[in-house]
Amino acid sequence: MGSFRVLRFRLILDTDDYILNAFLFPFFTLVSRKDRSVVVNFTGRNSLDFLAVNRVWRVIWALIH
Repeated sequence: MGSFRVLRFRLILDTDDYILNAFLFPFFTLVSRKDRSVVVNFTGRNSLDFLAVNRVWRVIWALIH
């Protein structure tokens, strides 16, 4: 697992509970950054999109350590 590198992570979440969504909104805003987007919405849309890459030398390095 340590050999993988996550280049992009996007989570769009709707819990179907307006109060829970309102509580999650500030937390998701704090943990989001340029390469990691975590968003709560109130429209019923849920999606997860991520891009992870791995290189042979990273796998070898992870097995050595």
